[in-house]
Amino acid sequence: MLCGIGGTREHLYGRAFDLSTASTGVGAPANGPGEEGCYTGEEGFWAYYETCLYIEGTTTQLIVDQEVPYAVTENQWVGFDNEASLDTKVNYLKTNNFGGACVWSLDLDDTTGKFCKMGKCPFISHLHDILVPDFPSFSTTTPPTTTMPTTTTSTGTPCDGKSSGHFPFPGDPTKYYQCDSLDRVHILQCGSNTVFNEAIETCVHS
Repeated sequence: MLCGIGGTREHLYGRAFDLSTASTGVGAPANGPGEEGCYTGEEGFWAYYETCLYIEGTTTQLIVDQEVPYAVTENQWVGFDNEASLDTKVNYLKTNNFGGACVWSLDLDDTTGKFCKMGKCPFISHLHDILVPDFPSFSTTTPPTTTMPTTTTSTGTPCDGKSSGHFPFPGDPTKYYQCDSLDRVHILQCGSNTVFNEAIETCVHS
């Protein structure tokens, strides 16, 4: 499904602006894009997991006519999606019998659960649960499995002896692989212009 056709678009990132005055409401003067994300490295663009870091301890405000949140931290204004705005959008698409939701992009979620402290992939998990509540949770489903083109251990997979988590894909920094509790290997692709960062187990701006 194409974004914006037959469904709604959900953003796994925040748009940040550098405020130029003490005003902080919607439409406040700004000098331009906000600071670059500490991991994604693009001015005014904060991945969902980065937004969790930046707004920790701040009060979230609401853009009333759009029913989406924003927050201000020091002189940085950021608009983003959260569980409440997802609820609103999904209610709207269900009421109007739209086909579904398009998300950009999966690697911007908190894939490890370390940043937002809401479990792994909290954004996608919540979206899945409210879109298709009768199906198993996103966090418990198994992604497609691909054979790793690399040297394996005695039982035949690169996940042998590793704990569940995400690991760099040999020879291709734009990919990474996930090990589950059964030592199965799942190959995942980073988004455009991003590479896998082993330290935080997610994709960052290259």
